[in-house]
Amino acid sequence: MAIKRSRRNAASRVVVLCAASALGCGAAGPVSAADRGSSQPARNEIAVVVEGDIRSLCELPDISDVDLGDLSSGARTIKMGFALSCNVPFELEFQSGGGLRHELSPQGQGGFAGTLDYALNVALPLQGAASSRVVQRTFTSGQMSGMGAVINTGDHISAGDGLITLSTLSPPAPGLLAGVYSDVITMTLRVGL
Repeated sequence: MAIKRSRRNAASRVVVLCAASALGCGAAGPVSAADRGSSQPARNEIAVVVEGDIRSLCELPDISDVDLGDLSSGARTIKMGFALSCNVPFELEFQSGGGLRHELSPQGQGGFAGTLDYALNVALPLQGAASSRVVQRTFTSGQMSGMGAVINTGDHISAGDGLITLSTLSPPAPGLLAGVYSDVITMTLRVGL
């Protein structure tokens, strides 16, 4: 039996085993010690290395913008699912501007607040070599400002869609300044950490 090795590309190696026959592969290769008349015993065992690889894949899709509606009616909660596909361990970082801020007067005016705080709960199903789990973390809008807040999956990979639950706090008395409030939450995915 002859062994032929061929390289298809830099990412994988294919090993082809052929039986030598009139129509088959030629027996190219080194001659064994027994064939040369040497006193060394012929090798009756060979080791064949078969290898390949899988490219790392970690994708975070777009998530639609969210309209919370009338913020004066008290605390509001909204849930958003998102597809997350990662075949390697990863970190997911959340950053924000620190709360829902009034478009013109985030510091407020005349006793009315210009910023509304919120909490962001994130649930991620994960799969490890020996176990699965759902990691859940809750971050306040203040925790996500500046350096951001991070979920590290350790040695686990994603095992399905994630769920984000955003809950606003009740507006402080006497209430919020009239106008439009917004914040941008940035999710950053880092792989192989």
